[in-house]
Amino acid sequence: MKSTKFLTQVNQHGTLVMVIIVWILAAVMGLALTASAQTLDEVQAGVGQLSDEAGMLSKALSEIGQQSLVTLRKCRIARWTLSRSDDGSIVDAVGVAVAEVSTLDEQLQGLLESEQELSKLVNDPQSVSSAVEFLIDNEVLDGDRGDQIQQKLLELSDTAVALTDDAHSLQSKSYDIKDALSRAQTAATATPPDLEATRGALTDCVKTTLAFSRERRTVVLPKKAAILKLLKDIHDLLSATGPLTSTPGKSSAAKALDKAQRAHEITMLGQDVAAIRVKVYSTDGKLLFSQEAAGNRLQFMGFDQAGRALANGVYIYAVSALGPDGQVLRTELKKFVIRR
Repeated sequence: MKSTKFLTQVNQHGTLVMVIIVWILAAVMGLALTASAQTLDEVQAGVGQLSDEAGMLSKALSEIGQQSLVTLRKCRIARWTLSRSDDGSIVDAVGVAVAEVSTLDEQLQGLLESEQELSKLVNDPQSVSSAVEFLIDNEVLDGDRGDQIQQKLLELSDTAVALTDDAHSLQSKSYDIKDALSRAQTAATATPPDLEATRGALTDCVKTTLAFSRERRTVVLPKKAAILKLLKDIHDLLSATGPLTSTPGKSSAAKALDKAQRAHEITMLGQDVAAIRVKVYSTDGKLLFSQEAAGNRLQFMGFDQAGRALANGVYIYAVSALGPDGQVLRTELKKFVIRR
């Protein structure tokens, strides 16, 4: 493996000499880092897709909550009409309630579809979990953080399965509401109308709709909240690693430092390069330093973002060339060692 050595003298107090040895990544290492960067992007995209699906599920639950209240109100109006209006008004009022519960059924079907898609994404063998294992194996994620992500993915899967059962339970109650209204319609349109049977069926409608709303509020919504929190936790754990790069490119050698220089000069060639961005990471993926500068050169002193000298060890940095509009033109990955 070829390597390039450079020396940087940090002379703030005339006492510290820092030697940074830059290793050119071998072909295999370059491919591994690029694959890791791509996989990390895929994991983040997968979590984003899960979050989008969870957002749709959350929206569906909100709509169902509103619709269940509308259905409850229409059932109560129909029961109130029973004692104060003629037979025709009763039939009309029950018909309105039937239309509302049909809308509730449609929304429940949408909820089930969103939940099934969420479960599919979580449990897909080629999904986020497998990609996280790859990142752990390639030391992009440290084992502890990776294990936390895997554990939360398992909890997410279990919660999604439980939510499926709860959604089916809500759907069963909506069928009971529809059945009660069907009985109310039959009794109200009989000759002569069976008012007692109509009243009993409408009372069943009210009781079942109240039970529906209570189950949604006390059983289903907490699981939705748990899913959203798990996804946020996973996102935070991934963000803590810092992405290696958003658009990985091939690795290349850094320019050797002249001994008289005080910093390592990082250069990205190309007439279209308007600015350069450098991000330095620990081997477990934690972002330590980030800087952007106009032009195609940037001076790296070997300090972290807080101005502390980086400890001896192996690091990775991603160098991105930016175009005039700030778009990333290309990114190169490098691995280096700091020794003092």
